[in-house]
Amino acid sequence: MKIKTIKKKKLLLKPKKLTLAKPKKNTPAYYRCLASKAKHGLKSGIANCCKECKEQSPKIALVRQQEMKKLVSSYKQLGVSLSKLLSK
Repeated sequence: MKIKTIKKKKLLLKPKKLTLAKPKKNTPAYYRCLASKAKHGLKSGIANCCKECKEQSPKIALVRQQEMKKLVSSYKQLGVSLSKLLSK
């Protein structure tokens, strides 16, 4: 009597490559960065300045957005305090 041995095949699953989300382009932040660098002088050349601004534009936009939120909240606080003063 012969017993057949069944060999289990190992399935090799290849891990999927993770694709990182590309940062959103922020054209106004890019041009603001270029304008500020041009105002202070292009010390490292126009190509390097463009490259730096292109890389930094998402960060610049995020910082600006946070500053805008702070500004709006401070104006709201100012409005509340003025309304309290006027109601007395």
